[in-house]
Amino acid sequence: MFVALTWLLAACGPGRVADQIAITLTDEGQTRELVVPQGSTVRDVLIANNITLGELDRVRPTEVTLLQNGMAITVTRVTQTEAIITQTTSFRTLIQYDASLPAGQERIIEPGRNGLITTTYRITLSDNREISREEIRQEQAEPRTEVKLVGLQGAFNTVPFSGTLVYLSNNNAFVIRDIAGNKRPLTTEGDLDGRVLSLSADGRWLMYTRAATKTLNSLWLVDTTLARPETKSLNIGGVLWADFSPDGKSIAYTRADLSPGQPGWRAFNDLLIAPFTNGKVGTSKTILPQSSNAKYSWWGTAYAWSPDSKLLAYANTESIGVISPTARLTKTQVLTNFAAFDTRSTWAWTPLPIWSADGRFIVSTIHAPSPTGESVEDSPAFNLLAIEITPSLQLRLINDVGMWSAPRWTPGDLASSRIIFGFAETPFASDTSRYKLYRMDRDGSNRTLLFPEAEAVGLDGLPDYDLAPDGRSLVVAYQGDLYLVNVNTGNMRRLTAEGSISHPRWSN
Repeated sequence: MFVALTWLLAACGPGRVADQIAITLTDEGQTRELVVPQGSTVRDVLIANNITLGELDRVRPTEVTLLQNGMAITVTRVTQTEAIITQTTSFRTLIQYDASLPAGQERIIEPGRNGLITTTYRITLSDNREISREEIRQEQAEPRTEVKLVGLQGAFNTVPFSGTLVYLSNNNAFVIRDIAGNKRPLTTEGDLDGRVLSLSADGRWLMYTRAATKTLNSLWLVDTTLARPETKSLNIGGVLWADFSPDGKSIAYTRADLSPGQPGWRAFNDLLIAPFTNGKVGTSKTILPQSSNAKYSWWGTAYAWSPDSKLLAYANTESIGVISPTARLTKTQVLTNFAAFDTRSTWAWTPLPIWSADGRFIVSTIHAPSPTGESVEDSPAFNLLAIEITPSLQLRLINDVGMWSAPRWTPGDLASSRIIFGFAETPFASDTSRYKLYRMDRDGSNRTLLFPEAEAVGLDGLPDYDLAPDGRSLVVAYQGDLYLVNVNTGNMRRLTAEGSISHPRWSN
């Protein structure tokens, strides 16, 4: 009996009796040993020890749990707080080059300002240890671009300039007259899409397209002679191509609809002509209705006015021809057919037809049969042809010239005229090749490199250039700047140092 009583007392343990149990309680990182009545719950222990749980606090086991000897209660204190973190975004500097300032001199005309990103986070702490961070709001103050003028006076030759030259830079149009440094902006919207940039033959009017949201774009006009140019909408939208007639009496254009996916439009392959008089456009007349006869017709058709403004050359993915828009019934004459090129992508290839000065010939690149046995649509070959309108004769000028040859026929007498063209450095991969500009006689002889120099990096893709009205010079957009090249000698001068120039157009 004595032994049994001794065992019973030992089982109760020190400091407690038979109806009590021993537990541990941990709160805010501190652990205590407690003796509590048998049958107590976790809630009983919390109340007895004046422990209040916050809204986010947790206890384990749950408050209704019936305690047993040796159990542990753990209270986890959960708090939330907000933290604000700021991050500075540096402003960018837009450099504008000015030939009226001495070379190297700089002038800030619009000070820059850093932007600020303020992010607010909700931080959750468990016993003062971060367990989660949630972004709840962010506010941004956009940086303001610094505009800096950098002088070029003396850095490049002050090159005399004849006629009117326009170009795109940072999605705005600029004009140059008299000397290379005499340039000024024609637009300030910053949304020109480059699809249309057409300068009238007298250099006075510039027709261009601005990007739009509900249509592909919109057609606009500006008088390049005004000291403060005033832009005017022509209320024509969705334009793929537009150009002034050489006599300045008409504009022609073709349209497209927005389309989901690439390339982002569906060409109508139509042709409309509207009268043009002193900056005013009359009612358009449909010359060709919408059609989809050619392969890959969704890409569109290229057009070009004849020098006498009586015909229009057309080129689609598989033919080149001429249109007589002034006839009582519009006449279309196919000059040559070829296999459409399968790009196996979301773009299609069409030639760019160019007229000789007398209107007798069209020079263009066409897709040629493969010399290495590929199917006709997969052939990598492109030849340069001169096509006589009447009779319809073809003269192959150069084989394997590359798809982006972009030929131009110099103005003047046909016998002394020259053809300028791009030649692919890798002709059988001409879609991604670099090109160099050459000059040759109208029969393909006397081929001479014009630009850039033999050891220099070639033009990236489609050569971006235009001929002077007198045909003795050309201006090339190369690595974002303009270069003036003498067609006869090949001598060149750099005209700009902006790094963002494209689409040069040169008229009287």
